Amino acid sequence: MHPIWKFGLTVVMACSALIAHPSSAQSICSGSTVRFLVPFPASSATTDTLARVLASRLATMWSKNVIVDNKPGAGGVVATQMVATSKPDGCTIGLVYGSIASNPSLMKPLPYDTLNDLAMVSQLVDVPIGLIALPALPVNTVAELIAYAKKQPQGLAYGSPGVGTTSHLAGALLGSMTGAVLIHVPYKGTAAAQLDLMAGRISGVFTAISSVVGPIKAGKIKLIAITGGRRLSAFPEVPSIGETIPGYAMSSYFGVMASGSMPRPAVARLSQDIARALASPEVKASLDTMDLIAVGSTPEAFEKLVREDMQTIAKLVKAAGIEAQ
Repeated sequence: MHPIWKFGLTVVMACSALIAHPSSAQSICSGSTVRFLVPFPASSATTDTLARVLASRLATMWSKNVIVDNKPGAGGVVATQMVATSKPDGCTIGLVYGSIASNPSLMKPLPYDTLNDLAMVSQLVDVPIGLIALPALPVNTVAELIAYAKKQPQGLAYGSPGVGTTSHLAGALLGSMTGAVLIHVPYKGTAAAQLDLMAGRISGVFTAISSVVGPIKAGKIKLIAITGGRRLSAFPEVPSIGETIPGYAMSSYFGVMASGSMPRPAVARLSQDIARALASPEVKASLDTMDLIAVGSTPEAFEKLVREDMQTIAKLVKAAGIEAQ
């Protein structure tokens, strides 16, 4: 069980006077408080825990308050717009997830220019996505799933946490690359999709593996494949979809963004501090409990990832006929 905080605004105070790099604290934000906007409610266990663990470590490093401010809404647009229009002083940063790349194709018009009004500071973690099903479904591999789907007159229905999520796009990409009819059923969150899966109303769910580790290990559901480009150490026997469908890869991630007008040297320093925070024993331990893979990329690498994802998703949305919201 991941700790869940019930309140929407938490001030994470510095727990130590030790500062890893004194100059970085002064250059990132001249004020005494950094506001960390999170595009999820405080009840979102994985994302909220990730944000608060990172905020706590940064608060210690900078000897500043780091406020985790939950601003859910519109697929992340609400929080993202607040970052895009914030002062470029480093005192406002935000949590990024996969929708940063899909929203330009699915939500038009956006109130900001993704790659000009925002600075992609650092990719925090990879979020492994898995294709899960009930043990009773008569398939155990991706090849068997595709063959089975093609035999069904209406195809197979799969659930996701919503339209345009990485989970939705993972299924759309699989259908597009194989010709199998995979019918997307959107839900308001992963929990609702899993409930319908357990009730037999849908055949499978694409979801973050961190949210289903318990049911998988208990044998209540089975993990058929991983959508990312490699197998996971937690489930080394489970193949990636790309091992069966060459060229297939769809993964999610969390990262940090700032104002696009923030000076590049300050963006680089913020990225370096985040990398140091991710490498700390306490943050690494927390990530391990959530089955998240630490990255800590440079701003250039993260921007390249988002740019390439935007291009890939735009083509997929057009090919699959996914309608903009």
